[in-house]
Amino acid sequence: MVVHRKLSIWQIKLIYLYIIGVQTPGRVASKDIVMFQDMSKVLSQSMGPFKELVNIQTKMLEELTRQQMECTKACIDATVAQTRQMQNCTSAEELIRSQQEYAEQLEEMLRQANDKNMKALHEARESVERLAGDAFDAFAPKR
Repeated sequence: MVVHRKLSIWQIKLIYLYIIGVQTPGRVASKDIVMFQDMSKVLSQSMGPFKELVNIQTKMLEELTRQQMECTKACIDATVAQTRQMQNCTSAEELIRSQQEYAEQLEEMLRQANDKNMKALHEARESVERLAGDAFDAFAPKR
């Protein structure tokens, strides 16, 4: 039976040092510790762009969610106002005109929401493109 358990960072470090050639975990040479610390630093630095990508996506989703909530609230408010206005209509012409105005109002709200959504998506795309460019520039040969 295999028992899985979560290892602490120190246990992982000791296992790594043992694997790379330190015979017993109790006898760790200072050069091995420095090498492991350097490897940890490089790994941490290499994860930087990935963390930034996650931050960009998180901000974009938060912004899109906020915009969608605003749009939904505006549509509900417009529907409530239209319902109240329909009760005051005295003729079929007034009702038709009221419905047309309501449809135009909703169309404009949805168009504005679409514009805001597209702007948020474009900003996120530009941020990701900058991040990718910076990451590739790090690997480019220095002149």
